[in-house]
Formats: sequence, C-alpha cells, structure tokens
Amino acid sequence: MEQATDDISPDFAAPRFVDVANTPGMTARALAVWLQTSHPTMPNFIIPEAERDNVIAYIMSLKVDPPL
Repeated sequence: MEQATDDISPDFAAPRFVDVANTPGMTARALAVWLQTSHPTMPNFIIPEAERDNVIAYIMSLKVDPPL
C-alpha cells in the first residue's frame, strides 16, 4: 500500500507527534505555549482555541506510560 504524501513532513528534521508527546516533561500547557510560539521553519498561522485544544489532546493521547 502506498503511503499518502500528506503523512510526511517536508522538513525531515521535524519530530513526529509521538516523539513530541513522549518528550520528558511534556505537558498540555507546554504544547499550548509551543503552538503559540513562532518557529523559523514553519508558516505563521493561528489555530483557533478549540482546534488547538483538539490538536493538543491528540498529541498528548500518543504519550506512552513509562514501564513499571
């Protein structure tokens, strides 16, 4: 099966959402700040609050519980 091109970032150095979620100390608040901060390699766009909260919830849902 061929992978959709939308699944791949044009910036090969961009972290995957799963890696962002599992960054030590990552919280929903940290993601909110990150999404509101300009990044030199990303377009500057504003995500409405409800959609931003959905994106944050999705990314945080990828967090893996540490082994016991």
